Amino acid sequence: AHLPQNTKYTVIGYEIFYNCENLKEIEIPEYVTRIESESFYDCVELQEIKFNPYVTVIGDLAFYNCNIEELRLPKKCDSLGSNAFGQCEQLKSVFINKKLTNTSGGLWDYEGPFWKCSLLNNVVFESGITEIPASIFAGCTGIQDIEIPDTITVISDYAFQDCVNLKKIEFPSALKKIGQSAFENASLLKDIVWNDGIEEIESNAFKGCMSIETMNIPDSVNSLGTYV
Repeated sequence: AHLPQNTKYTVIGYEIFYNCENLKEIEIPEYVTRIESESFYDCVELQEIKFNPYVTVIGDLAFYNCNIEELRLPKKCDSLGSNAFGQCEQLKSVFINKKLTNTSGGLWDYEGPFWKCSLLNNVVFESGITEIPASIFAGCTGIQDIEIPDTITVISDYAFQDCVNLKKIEFPSALKKIGQSAFENASLLKDIVWNDGIEEIESNAFKGCMSIETMNIPDSVNSLGTYV
């Protein structure tokens, strides 16, 4: 699909391409900074999205149930809605930019932007990223291991909730906080490498992690939530 290159065309509107089942690729014009909710919902043949680097907001369910296999988020994107790429069952690889901080949806906070992307198993973070946003990989059952960058200081609430096949995690020395329910129900998680700088672990951070046999929490922790 070809969209207008016009300085006044800055928003791709709500449901504009809803259920366009034969749409195969889309190039986002350079002046667009916002993609509204459900813009490309159920475009089941959409395989390629060419973002401009200036898109800052991608709304709830914007690309829900599309056919993309790889995704590179725009450099300036700071907000991804709930299920923005939910149920993209062919999605295997994602590049997460360092400006992304807001991943809470308006209606379904607990369902992250990649909810039910069951084949997603390759995640690359932009150099210099400091936070893994809330709910970002919630429900991504294909993730088995993930490399947390050395610059990460916060793993936010629900970041890896229901990642039932995640088996190991190594926390970097810069990490200070693990948020609420960050690894809740990661039932196969067994191998955890801690660092001595972590200070805060919030409630339910490892609730339902049934494969963990021992939990050697570092002495540097000064705040520990309930049901950790």
